[in-house]
Amino acid sequence: MGCFGGSKAKKEKLSSQTKKCQKTKPKPWSKDDWKKHGRYLNQLSTPKKNYAEEKLYQAPQPRKVPLSALKPRMDSLSRPKAVASFKHDCPVGPDKCHCHVADPIRKVPAKAKSYVATKRITKLSQPKLDYQEMVRCFPMQRVMCLNKRILVPRSSYRIKKLAMPKYQHLCTPDRNPYGVKPEALLAMASPRTMELAQPKSFSWAN
Repeated sequence: MGCFGGSKAKKEKLSSQTKKCQKTKPKPWSKDDWKKHGRYLNQLSTPKKNYAEEKLYQAPQPRKVPLSALKPRMDSLSRPKAVASFKHDCPVGPDKCHCHVADPIRKVPAKAKSYVATKRITKLSQPKLDYQEMVRCFPMQRVMCLNKRILVPRSSYRIKKLAMPKYQHLCTPDRNPYGVKPEALLAMASPRTMELAQPKSFSWAN
């Protein structure tokens, strides 16, 4: 049985169930509840941060480490690297070997001296063109980096096929391929075609 309907005896027995089915009235909110609800709405109404856009408009931050603290590291990096000591078979002997004393810097191999850079290497060695930096330097000149494929026109197979002239089959010099067919000359217009061919009549209201 549901919450409603039934005899009086059944209603008395199901009094506990009817109490459960009855809707409880909502309690009125206090001032603290309304303040909490307002803070929650303000938190939901704030827009989310877009970190990708922040990087574009972000000003350059100052260096955290001063340059004076980096000078010792720069001096150590500017020194040439010494050749690591390794064992080799010298004809003079290990005690009288002076192969690397005259030239402590690592020698450049002969293949590196005769190396010729390819087109791909020279293209990669060029500095990358940054559009954002160019706009900051030259705000009046909007330079767009276009790909070479876009600048060079390339027609597709469909365009080439449509550009070709139509081929007339069984075309002889005596016959005009663009002439009117005899079947078209003997054609008779239907009543519906004649009705549609007549101009429309407009009735101008006074």
